[in-house]
Amino acid sequence: SPPLEVAKPVKQAKQLSEKERSKTEGVNKITAKEKSEKETAKKQREAQGHLDNASNLIDQEKWLAARDELNAAISINGLPEAKQKLQDIQPQIIDAKTAAYKAESKTIPYDQLKKNTQSLKGRKVHYYGNAFNIEESNGVTVMEAYVTNYGDEMWGNPIIFTYEGHLDINQFNKVHFWGEFQGITSHTKQGDRKSTRLNSSHTDISRMP
Repeated sequence: SPPLEVAKPVKQAKQLSEKERSKTEGVNKITAKEKSEKETAKKQREAQGHLDNASNLIDQEKWLAARDELNAAISINGLPEAKQKLQDIQPQIIDAKTAAYKAESKTIPYDQLKKNTQSLKGRKVHYYGNAFNIEESNGVTVMEAYVTNYGDEMWGNPIIFTYEGHLDINQFNKVHFWGEFQGITSHTKQGDRKSTRLNSSHTDISRMP
């Protein structure tokens, strides 16, 4: 009997395999495109969700929470509308941050600052005092203030604080100031007399009449 022909079926199988592979590659390309489109649509929905949340928070005047939602929207796909809203509410964000900072600040008794210097370092503090020794150099204002009122306009316990910028304050103005407690330092005053003072990095100040 004549031998079986095997060459043709093998070639045909090979040709079919190439067609199937081409078809499969086409399907893969469509699938990848659809996946990309779905991912893009998902990101748009997420960004829009953050933007909608921010709009509701703005209506409630919750500026810092609105800022976080807008930043989330921007981080997802750079939503232009979110960027514009964030720019529009910058003044309110600054005011809200200042108010939050003040709310977190505590007036710690002077003796406790001296006693627990290391553990209190970096703590947000608020003091009211009698300003003196106000100096401004290279855009930085340094001021000392006595923060303990003994009565009859007798003040003691000096604190030093620094502020990056100009302050419209005069000698012996009564001031409120907020900042982070930095530690204890000493300076020589009136010959060999030493007085202890505190360093505070200043964040905000208001002059009292």
